[in-house]
Formats: sequence, structure tokens, C-alpha cells
Amino acid sequence: MKIYRTEFGVLLPRDHDEYDSYAHAWDRQNAYYDEGHGFYLSAAEAEKVARSYVDNGVDYTYAIVTVADVDLDEEDLEMIRIDAYYDGDIYDWLEPDNYVFSLYKDETDRYYENFVKGTYVE
Repeated sequence: MKIYRTEFGVLLPRDHDEYDSYAHAWDRQNAYYDEGHGFYLSAAEAEKVARSYVDNGVDYTYAIVTVADVDLDEEDLEMIRIDAYYDGDIYDWLEPDNYVFSLYKDETDRYYENFVKGTYVE
């Protein structure tokens, strides 16, 4: 079953004290301060939540959606349906081939969609 994982957080500026500690993930071009994540049963639902999180976040809030094919038992599936929580192995979602969507906004409220790949959307 395909499950979509959305990571939420804030991109740290290069002069931030902890920049180097968070610059090892995803594209290694940014420092991703991960504030949380959720799991969803559809790409549309994951993207909707990602967009809402970025819309309501501070400057440089980001969201990244990835997908993995996971064997779920009924308890795990019910946890995802109830509150977007999954207590299993997340490493499949972190593989580059499983990347689906990303979004962040800068200090001028400009939005960058699929920014890990460098695409700007006005």
C-alpha cells in the first residue's frame, strides 16, 4: 500500500548556529529543521496538508512529501486514518526516488514549489 509522508519544518539560514547539523538531509543545499511529520493515504491529502502548513507558517517554513510502498497491519492503517501517525520504519520515505512534492515560502511570501529540484512557482 502506498503511504505518503509529509515532513514539516523551517529552513535555517546559513549563519544559524545549527546550520551544519541540519544541512545533511534531502538535497544537501539547505538546512532542514524538522518540526514534525504526518502520514496520509493519498498524495492529494498529503499535498493539501503540506500547503496549509506552509501557508500558516513563519518565513522559510517548508513541507516535503514522499511516498513508500509499505505493508501495514490493520492497527497501523487505522492510526494513519485517525491521526496521521505511523509507528513503523520510515527509511523508505527518505530515499531520493520516493520524493513527490515540496514547498516553502520566503520572507516576502513568495512560494517555491518542488524547491528541492529548484522550480519556482509564483
